[in-house]
Amino acid sequence: MKKVISLVLVLAICFTMVSVVSAKKTPDIDIEIPDATGYAGYDVEVDVNITANKGFSGLGLSFYWDEGLTLKSVKNKLSELPENYVNAAIDTDVATANSNGRLYIGWAPAATQSQVEPENITYTGKILTLVFTVSDELDIDDEVGVYAEITTCFDNEQNDLSNDESYEGYVTVAEKTFTTGDFDGDDVVTDADAVYLLMYTFFPEDYPINQPGDFDGDEVVTDADAVYLLMYTFFPDDYPIQA
Repeated sequence: MKKVISLVLVLAICFTMVSVVSAKKTPDIDIEIPDATGYAGYDVEVDVNITANKGFSGLGLSFYWDEGLTLKSVKNKLSELPENYVNAAIDTDVATANSNGRLYIGWAPAATQSQVEPENITYTGKILTLVFTVSDELDIDDEVGVYAEITTCFDNEQNDLSNDESYEGYVTVAEKTFTTGDFDGDDVVTDADAVYLLMYTFFPEDYPINQPGDFDGDEVVTDADAVYLLMYTFFPDDYPIQA
């Protein structure tokens, strides 16, 4: 009889566990912040991705970060969607965000302007990149966090899709093992490095780079950066690069 009772109890516990797991709600929207590697005194890019999305027409995110990171800019990927799908706006400018230690970014349906019911966005993938400058006072192997919360999320029927989750990713400070501007690996910066960087802009898989290549400060690596690096080799005082 005791064996029967024990068996019933075990089965009941197993059934309860299965029920709890089955009842766990798949989030309507979920994001992630992948970890990144940075160098003290240099900029680092931290991506933000949507990993699950049942469809939204409006989304608001809040970001904050540890001391040791200074927000420099935001590359807004979701704004590249067709205009009739969504508008994107940075609700807090970079200077205010650094002062308050928090950044708010929101996307609202463009169609509301014409009173047409917006189509839900089901996009998954990278939605934006946060560019931070890593403090030169940090040590090798230090970790500093970047955090996010979904402050608002709704679909085109105004159903609330937000959750109470918080998300986090970490920047690990690594040792700088490269000479700034030396892309061909010969430990000196010459016109050959400018040519290498130019080739990278056309054939990134064939000409990989081991360091930041944005020398003109527009946050993208283009042929203009190769020209800047070339000018540095002739006029280093007029075209300085980060040491």
